[in-house]
Amino acid sequence: MTADGKAYLGTILISVLLILVGIGFISEGPKHIPAFAAYAAGAILILLPILSIIWLVRNR
Repeated sequence: MTADGKAYLGTILISVLLILVGIGFISEGPKHIPAFAAYAAGAILILLPILSIIWLVRNR
């Protein structure tokens, strides 16, 4: 596998992990933190990996 392929694979794997954590934040709801903070953190954890994949593909 080339260095670019490893970079793409690593970015995609980290992105999937962050998206799953973000979905967990949103689905579990607020337990120990305010509701807005939980939903905002979940949304950021979902949007950030999507934007990083878009950035990676555009700067190829």
